[in-house]
Amino acid sequence: MLKTMASPEALKVWRKPDQSLVLNLDLESEQILLSKLKGVLPIVSEEDPSTHHLIESHGDYLLLDPLDGTTSCKRFTNQVGGQLGFGPLVGLALGGIIEAAVFFHLPRRTLFTAIRGQGTWICPLENGTVDSKQRTHLSPPLPNAIEDSAILFYPGSSGELKLIDYLRSRDMVENAYRFGGFANDCTRIASGFEQLHVQMSVHPWDYSAVLFAAEAGSGVLVDPLGNCIRSTEWKIAKSNPVLIGPPALLPQLAQHFQEATGARLK
Repeated sequence: MLKTMASPEALKVWRKPDQSLVLNLDLESEQILLSKLKGVLPIVSEEDPSTHHLIESHGDYLLLDPLDGTTSCKRFTNQVGGQLGFGPLVGLALGGIIEAAVFFHLPRRTLFTAIRGQGTWICPLENGTVDSKQRTHLSPPLPNAIEDSAILFYPGSSGELKLIDYLRSRDMVENAYRFGGFANDCTRIASGFEQLHVQMSVHPWDYSAVLFAAEAGSGVLVDPLGNCIRSTEWKIAKSNPVLIGPPALLPQLAQHFQEATGARLK
């Protein structure tokens, strides 16, 4: 993928039936990952709708997003470093529950890994390979107040913007923005750059990225039924709303979401 990104040839861009973008890089990454992972477990791939029925099985499978943050990649393909993030994301689900996740952050040339109960780790890519000796455990300090936090959000249609407007109109967050795909957001929270995240419609193949934030110390509120409920199971569904932040602040954030949107909370 890095060679393709560095080539002078223009990216090829298509729109899927749902009008979301897909690049030749998405398809190239998918083929590489499928060839490496074939035979390990059944695979749910974003770009292969015929595999999506596995999500409802709550079985054992791999979740594959060949290029999380496709739109950001289209606009910032050859950016190295910086704040924008995109790259391949692979998650492991056992019994339909997230157990591990891996994300290769292309602009930062960095690998993020997370295993349930074992933490989140970051490792740079050196000379085309990952040097495990440079692996660093992520556990950033957490703020004690929403007012001391920065928030990332997806501008969807399920109340995210209402919550952001609510918080900003009351000067309750330092800043609010978005830098790329969901995996990039979760790794930024794991790294301590931001502290809160709201996205009420996370795709199943992106959802494993919550593990990066959670294993670095953040809490996660999931909302599978339209009610914000704390969950220790994280059953993957077709649409996975989440609120991410310091565990002590999540009840307050959920309450603000209720006040901003009128959603019922459990």
